Parts: sequence; structure tokens; C-alpha cells
Amino acid sequence: LLEGQDRFKPFLLPLRSLPVDTGRPKIAVNIYCDSHYRSWLGDHACVTMQKLVEADYDCYLVGKSKLVFQTPDGRMTDLWVGGIYDASGLFGTVEELVAFLWQMDAVIAPDGGILQLACAMSKPTVGLFGPTRGEQRQRHAPYLRALDGERDCAPCWCAGDRPPCEGEKCEAMAAFSPERIVETVQQILQSKETR
Repeated sequence: LLEGQDRFKPFLLPLRSLPVDTGRPKIAVNIYCDSHYRSWLGDHACVTMQKLVEADYDCYLVGKSKLVFQTPDGRMTDLWVGGIYDASGLFGTVEELVAFLWQMDAVIAPDGGILQLACAMSKPTVGLFGPTRGEQRQRHAPYLRALDGERDCAPCWCAGDRPPCEGEKCEAMAAFSPERIVETVQQILQSKETR
């Protein structure tokens, strides 16, 4: 689909400060989806990104952001911790987003546009599926590792309407443990190295 990274270099000029070159693998993290019920929970994403940083990765939040972090002493802050960078809202065009994603080593995203874009780019991707199932996407995306939320109600196939469970959030999307996601990121990066 995309022939090479060079054609996207002109779009990197507005993004000169990101990504930061620390020598660590770079992970793009997308939380929100067009459908609220397919979005990953922000507090779970924060903990996962902190665990990825502890495992020697850098994380770049892409898409829209409303995240607040909890400090080790329990205070809430919107300050970004070392190794986690806010790239949300930086991309004015799809080309800028593609140029940025080209520089990432892997992507974590719920079932939505950024996940589909990363799959089209053959980026190692961890897809988070709750109301939907990942097997439909995984058939066409060799570098996608689909994680399905493990709840009795999933999949409910809710796209935009209130799900049958009547919950305020998707419990299947809340079921992903940070450890499972970090382990999956490590696996997909190792398997890409051996291909």
C-alpha cells in the first residue's frame, strides 16, 4: 500500500521535536476510538505506558488525549512522565500521521482508524478488541496481534449505540491487563526481528 518512507519526509518538518531519539523502541499508543465503547480506558492506558517505560520502551500518545497521570505518591498530574510523550493533536493531515507512524517500532490501538492504518503500513500492532473480535482484522494483517477482551458479554458488536449490558464503558475493554499488553508488544517486536 505504501511504497516507502521517503515520500512522507516533507510531512515530518512540523514534527521536528518528536519522536525523541533515545535509542529505545518507540511505541505509538492510541486510546480513543470513534465509538466510545471501543475505546481503551485512559487509566489502564496510563498504567500500561508506565510499564512499557519500565520495560525500556518510549511511548507516544497519538489521537486525542484527556489523560491525567497518577504520581507515585498518589497525586494526579497532567505532566508527562519521562519516556511518555504527548503527540496527540499534532497531526493536521493523514500524511503527517503516517509519517509519524513510520518512525514507530510498534502501535497499540483499539479497533479503529489508527489500528487500520498501522495494519496497512505493516507495523507490528497490538489491537485491542472488546465489542468486536480481532480475528476479522488479523486475517488481513500479518503484523497484527489481536487481543480480545475476555468477558461473557463480548463481543456484543456494539458500534455506537449503548451496548446490551447498559454499561457506561465496555467491560471487555477494561479487561486488558497492562502486563498482557506489554508482553504482547515484546512478542511482536521479537517476531518481527526473526522474520
